[in-house]
Amino acid sequence: MSVTPAPSPPAAALPPTLAQIKQWSRVDFSGLEDPYTDEDLQVRLTRAVADLAAITGRPFDDTMPPFLVPIAQEAVQLLVEQMCFQEQSDYSETVNDDMIQSFTAGNYSETRTMERGRHTGMTTGLPQINPNAWLNRDIWLLCTPAMQDYWSMSINGVSAFANVPYQEVTEADWGNYGGLYPDDWRLSYEWGSAVWGVP
Repeated sequence: MSVTPAPSPPAAALPPTLAQIKQWSRVDFSGLEDPYTDEDLQVRLTRAVADLAAITGRPFDDTMPPFLVPIAQEAVQLLVEQMCFQEQSDYSETVNDDMIQSFTAGNYSETRTMERGRHTGMTTGLPQINPNAWLNRDIWLLCTPAMQDYWSMSINGVSAFANVPYQEVTEADWGNYGGLYPDDWRLSYEWGSAVWGVP
């Protein structure tokens, strides 16, 4: 029995086109409460590709390793969808609902629990770059090792430059040093102002 390898994606698979995003997505962008034209979507697509390239440290072009191309396509699609939903008027009205820990109205009371994250001391799992768990997973898979380190340190409150020395120390023998000049105590007494070029 022989195993046939999966076909490689086409060379022009990244960045995805607007037609591909619309074909893959189950979101009817023109049917949203605040609908999107193709020009609006193209702006979101361009921004999504630029954001993901900056976040992951990878260019979204034909230099992407072939096994990451489908993940990159999915990440772009998910980010475009997320951008469009977050720009809806009903989303902006309720954007802070996730931050509420308890809610009371009359006799009704509701306590909400927050996922463990950087604010609650997350110690396992993928640090949260994006609140969408599916998109967050794709972003982590796409991140270069350097960007994974950067985001891990940043999210956990450690400076990305924590291990980078910002100064060097060179040992010097100060035993016989008496100041700017070795005999500076005699400058004004013996030599006067001539030492500074004044006659």
